[in-house]
Amino acid sequence: MHLIKDKGFSISFIAFEQDLAVLEKKMRADIVVYNAHWKVEGVIECKAPFVELNQKTLDQIGRYNRLLNAQWIGMSNGLVHCFQERDENWQEKWPIARNE
Repeated sequence: MHLIKDKGFSISFIAFEQDLAVLEKKMRADIVVYNAHWKVEGVIECKAPFVELNQKTLDQIGRYNRLLNAQWIGMSNGLVHCFQERDENWQEKWPIARNE
């Protein structure tokens, strides 16, 4: 709802459980957000509330983003939400926004 109400994305441009593949390996991104030109804006990894957001989660998003080349990435367990805009130092600045 944050993406739609606060960030102005249309539900039509949000894909849930997006299939991805590299060679023989199949992956599935939880949420992929597209712009009106169908370019990837962001990718979000969702975890259960009892799952800690950590480096392992960030590595998982990184694998997806190597394929998607998103402008921002995010992760949430429903209690903690972290998002990072893309720039040349984005990995060193993670997380840019953390809401608990």
